[in-house]
Amino acid sequence: MSFFTIATFLTATLLGTKPVEGATVADSCGSWDASSVVCINKYASVLPGQFSRAIPANLAGTDSFAATEVPSDTSFASIANATFIVYDSSVAEDILGSSPNLEVMFTTPMINHEAPIYVPDSGHLYVSPIAQADTELLLIDVNASPPTLEYFSAEPPLYAATGSAYSDGLIYYSTTGINDTTTDDFVTTGIYTFNPKTNETETLLNNYYGYYLNGADDIAIESNGDIWFTDDYYSWLDQTATVQPTLTPAIYRFRPSTGVVQVANTALSQPNGIRFSPDGKTLYVTDTGAANGPVDVSFDEIQYTWDSKGARTIYAFDVVQYSSNTSSIINGRPIYLANEWAPDGLQVAKNGYLVTAAGWSVDILDQYGILLVQIQVPFRVGSIAFAGEDMNELWLVGMGNIARVQWALQGQ
Repeated sequence: MSFFTIATFLTATLLGTKPVEGATVADSCGSWDASSVVCINKYASVLPGQFSRAIPANLAGTDSFAATEVPSDTSFASIANATFIVYDSSVAEDILGSSPNLEVMFTTPMINHEAPIYVPDSGHLYVSPIAQADTELLLIDVNASPPTLEYFSAEPPLYAATGSAYSDGLIYYSTTGINDTTTDDFVTTGIYTFNPKTNETETLLNNYYGYYLNGADDIAIESNGDIWFTDDYYSWLDQTATVQPTLTPAIYRFRPSTGVVQVANTALSQPNGIRFSPDGKTLYVTDTGAANGPVDVSFDEIQYTWDSKGARTIYAFDVVQYSSNTSSIINGRPIYLANEWAPDGLQVAKNGYLVTAAGWSVDILDQYGILLVQIQVPFRVGSIAFAGEDMNELWLVGMGNIARVQWALQGQ
């Protein structure tokens, strides 16, 4: 008898339970196609018999709940084959609609893509590639049938834009690139605007009192116009920056009208995705510290590390007003530990639900961090954006593909 078998038997004995014969974790549900949508019974809180989940040794490995081996449950294989996994059937139809669909729309080079942002006036979705010296942007006509894709460059060029927000006719980008060989002008990580009508960019922030920002990863705009952004080490690890990190990873608040930039939090390992709740009272931030790496090494020694015990969490912060136009964040608390990989890009739906790109899945949570529905994706997803005339399409970008989800959930 193996150690694992002994441990399972002893645990069952001590708890006064025993493996349930014939129990099923997954089941068909509603009127959806049973092969594409499965429901999970009671959040899989009890798995029958022995079970085993492999932990990947590196960043490229696939770590998923669906890959768990549960020999005693013949239904479990249906989870791996499904596209949509429902954990709370009482709200699933409000999210999925009557006929949810995931379709890969475009194949892209095998580099990461980030910062998808939809411009409703034109029906265009903008996407940024993340690769050394790559300053082209992708433009997708979402409303064309079928959608079309083309490449172009901004003026001056943008480099390694990983976060984006749209406000008053301008796209605001956070960028992670620092490279003096990318263009004729030295470019650095920071906050930029892009005018989609003229393709012109403008620098709003490119330093913190003389320090280069490590890599302004993602961005959110408060109702008063303040820009909140995360700053982490990924520009160095992605080798889109040629300057080693010099600041601790942090969340910042930046006021473009005055130029004031103020640190708001330094408690997270690698703060990444950032978004406000619809009422502006809560700020959500993802921490992807499980994907990390040493930064005190030479450029040719850079390598990622992956630790499933590391930070792979969404945090919620209360937004407090110190004056009529100045706010800060308090009471940071974890609300979701990703059930696979790590939550990266983040969006908040019109109804307040959280939607996060988590590697080979997209997770939909309520505002308190309860997992409601999960979308399994055939490529690694880093960023997502709501788009379409009714804002009920979700576009997924990442490594090698761009995909579209058509469902009922609407973006803001």
